[in-house]
Amino acid sequence: MYLILFVFLFQPPIIPISLIYILGPFVLMLILRYNNKTVGNILYKSKILWLSHFLLILAFYLVLINSLDILIVGDKGILLARLRSFNQLLLLPGIQFILITYLLIIYEKNNYSLFDVVRLLMLAGCVQGLCAIVAFLVPPVRSLFLAMGPETLYTNEWYLERRGYGFSSVLIDTFGFGMGLIAGYIVLYDWRKKIRKIYVVLSLLLILFSIAVNSRTGILVFVIALLIRLLYDRNIFKVLIKLTILTALSGIIISFAQKIAEVGVKSENYTIAWISIAFSQIMDLFSSDGATVDEMVFISEFVDFPHNFFEFLFGSGHWIYDTGKELGFRSDIGWFNLFWEFGVLGTVILITGMICFMIRPFFLSIDDQLRRICLFNTISYLIVLIKAILLGYNPGSFVIYYFTFCSYYLIWKQKETNIKYIN
Repeated sequence: MYLILFVFLFQPPIIPISLIYILGPFVLMLILRYNNKTVGNILYKSKILWLSHFLLILAFYLVLINSLDILIVGDKGILLARLRSFNQLLLLPGIQFILITYLLIIYEKNNYSLFDVVRLLMLAGCVQGLCAIVAFLVPPVRSLFLAMGPETLYTNEWYLERRGYGFSSVLIDTFGFGMGLIAGYIVLYDWRKKIRKIYVVLSLLLILFSIAVNSRTGILVFVIALLIRLLYDRNIFKVLIKLTILTALSGIIISFAQKIAEVGVKSENYTIAWISIAFSQIMDLFSSDGATVDEMVFISEFVDFPHNFFEFLFGSGHWIYDTGKELGFRSDIGWFNLFWEFGVLGTVILITGMICFMIRPFFLSIDDQLRRICLFNTISYLIVLIKAILLGYNPGSFVIYYFTFCSYYLIWKQKETNIKYIN
């Protein structure tokens, strides 16, 4: 089962076109073989139906805004960017919902619990971790893994010198987001008496290796999980004690980590140097100096808000990820793409809806493991939007959808059957 999840999650590049467009119709045909009532129950109780309706409403909003923007501002010669926005908002999430529905049908048949939901994610992450190690140690295998990937990225000399070790259609920031979430789940879940600690530790190390050689975003996401694990407690007094101890030790930890990073930066291996630089920048975020000058310059290069009131408030109906030629600028920062696409009003609606979707299981459940992970998902999603576009398909968004849909369904099963599924 974990290999199926691996394919759904990472969409390994085994054919020249995106695998997700092949998997969607194929898995849909498999779902149609099952009882309509069972499938309908899963769609409703897991909130897949709710989120689908929410995205559909946003799509109608986009149609309206696109029409008005072309009439008021002009078409700008970016028809493809406008069409890709609908692909990112409706088609790609829709296919992911189909894949997760199929997984939930199998989980229902096998009476899976929260333990199984997290365990299968961990195993899928371990397979990716093994792929990363093999690709790192055996260059021909790495070339084979990248052969069917996007040419614009996997023929980039700078990229190939530093990262790109794994078997996934995405090996950049959103890959790190997904793997960082899986690593975070391992830390936040209580494995006592379920899996031997040595297997959990080895799994975590495999996943962290894959993060380190591919995407520094995953390191930051993992740090968020560590902080939640340390500070999450229903007893406020205990939280204050932990916070005091952590603050006292943070200076020593950061200083020690920066010394290690300084050694790594001088390495002749481009990947090790790149990892060390990323590690040093993350440490800078927690130091008294705050963000580095390089980070501030990087952000400023991508900032360009709409210049007229209509687009600022309601959006232009298109993203700006690939509009460098047409508009003279582009951005891969999630927040700026949302502002351009939906405006302030649409962005508030979208983000509010996503926050409610991700955090609601926190209030519906009394299980601290599930509650910690829901809190982790919500915080990580909002922070990663600073760096990446999360609409459409990517490993990070898939993990968020997967875990949240499973959470809703397990909570419902627990209430309906009086059986303790969440353990």
